[in-house]
Amino acid sequence: MAAAKTGQDIINNFRLLIDEQDDLSDAEVLDLAQQVIDVIVNNRPWTFLTSTATGTLNTTAVSYSLPSDFRQLTDNYEDNGMPTRVLFVGPNFEPYKWIDMMQRRNKRDTRGFAYIDFKQSTFVLTHPEQIIRDYEFDYIYNPENITLDTSPVIPVQFQPAIVKFMAYLWADIDQTDRSFSYALENAREYQDYIAEMAVQDAQQANQYKI
Repeated sequence: MAAAKTGQDIINNFRLLIDEQDDLSDAEVLDLAQQVIDVIVNNRPWTFLTSTATGTLNTTAVSYSLPSDFRQLTDNYEDNGMPTRVLFVGPNFEPYKWIDMMQRRNKRDTRGFAYIDFKQSTFVLTHPEQIIRDYEFDYIYNPENITLDTSPVIPVQFQPAIVKFMAYLWADIDQTDRSFSYALENAREYQDYIAEMAVQDAQQANQYKI
């Protein structure tokens, strides 16, 4: 398996791919790479972006901080054969249902529900707990930006997609016939990588279903 690419590797591969002199600094090329990585990781809730939040619910508070890298909830439970998202509470993993914030008044003072308050970066129970219990839920996280020495979270075999899309975007920056001539080819190769990554991701998501 190929080694994970660092930010510096991506810069070098980009310049090798466009095969011409560019006026961009390393910082600018790295910023372009980050823009592409953001496009890819925001494309869908990839399984490689799944993380788990844990903590403790007390008997006085109803509002609890979300993880600092929280982006969105992800499926972690099956209800009548349908995947759904729940907040697990207590040693027996009692499932509390997530509701939309607009439904919070309908469920006020009703136990077993929670909602996300994105403005406050918290999740809120519709009723306080009667005893202290632990909680757990799965979510999609926002990965940290890459640096010259760190690698993107995208699976190694699909990381060439980053450079392909960078080269496609470069055509709009460079505005030369040469860069435009390769733009569609780079875009197609990028799309092929993303399509294959989506297939593999779906297979991994269903690999251990029983």
